Amino acid sequence: MNDDLSDGPSFLNKCATCLVVSPAERERGGTSKLVEAMERGIRVVSEAWLADSVHKKEAQPFEAFDVVSDLSVDGKGIPWDKQDPSDEALESLSAELKLYGKRGVYKDSILQEQGGEIFQKDGILYNCASSLCVLGRGLNDYCVMQPITVPERGLHLYYKKDRVGNDPNAEERLKQWEDVENAVKEFVRLFEEITRNEFEPWEREKKFQKKPLKFFPIDMDDGIEVRHGGLALRQLGVAVTHCKLEPLLANFMKVLCSQGIYKYVLMEIGHDPPDLPIGMVTDFHLKRCIKPHSGSSSISLSSTL
Repeated sequence: MNDDLSDGPSFLNKCATCLVVSPAERERGGTSKLVEAMERGIRVVSEAWLADSVHKKEAQPFEAFDVVSDLSVDGKGIPWDKQDPSDEALESLSAELKLYGKRGVYKDSILQEQGGEIFQKDGILYNCASSLCVLGRGLNDYCVMQPITVPERGLHLYYKKDRVGNDPNAEERLKQWEDVENAVKEFVRLFEEITRNEFEPWEREKKFQKKPLKFFPIDMDDGIEVRHGGLALRQLGVAVTHCKLEPLLANFMKVLCSQGIYKYVLMEIGHDPPDLPIGMVTDFHLKRCIKPHSGSSSISLSSTL
C-alpha cells in the first residue's frame, strides 16, 4: 500500500503494493500518481478495498477492487477516437513517447538500443513523421518513415502507418538495404506517396501543398521533446528547494519545465499521440499553425495536421 508522503523523485514508495484511489479518479482522466502506478505495474484499487480490509481485519484480494485492470501502458489496441474520453486520457498520460525529435530513432524499430542513428546526407536528416486528421471522416492517422544506420549492420528503412491508439494493428515493416541510394529513393517514393509532394523541396525550402486526404509532415526540430525523459513535478520540487531563484520564480519554472504539465496540456488539446513529437516542432511549424481568432492569435496544430 502506498503511504509515502515525502518529496522524493517518485510519487510512490518503492515498496508500494497498491494505490488506493477514489471512484472518480478514472473519470477525471487520472493523476500523475495513478499513471506512475500503471507504469510500474502497481495495482490500483478503489477505496472500497481499504474499507473492506479494515472491516474484515485482513488485506482483501485486489482483483475485485481493481480500477484500471482493463487498461495498460502499451494501450488496448483501440483507436483513441473510439475510446471513452476518460480511458483515452489515461492511456495518453501513461504512454511512452516513441519519437522525441528530428534525430530520434522511433522506439518500436528497436534499433536505437543497437546504436542506430537517423541517416543523414547532404545536410538532410531523413526522418519523417506525418499526420492525417480529418474529424469529419473519422481519420486520425500517423505515419513514420526513417532510414536508420546501425553499426556493422548497414542501413535499414523503417515504416509504420496506423490510426492513433491502434498500435497492435499497425502497418509496420523494417527492411535492411545494401544499396544506400536505393534506400533513399524508396524513402522519397514513400514520402511522395503519402503526401503527394516532393521530399527535397519540403525538407530544404519548406515548400509543401497540403493535398486532400493526404498526410502532412510534422516539421520536427533538432532537440528532445519534454515528454521524453523530462522531470516530474516531485523531482522538480526538490530542485526548487535548493535553487537560488526567488520562490515565486522558482515555482513558476517548476511548472513550466514539468513533464507532467506538458503531458496534461497536450492531452487536453488533443495533440498527444506518443508517435508524434508535437512538443518539439520548429518555429516554422508553429508560425504556420497560428491563425487569427477574435482579434488575437492562437496556436492550432489541427489546422495543419
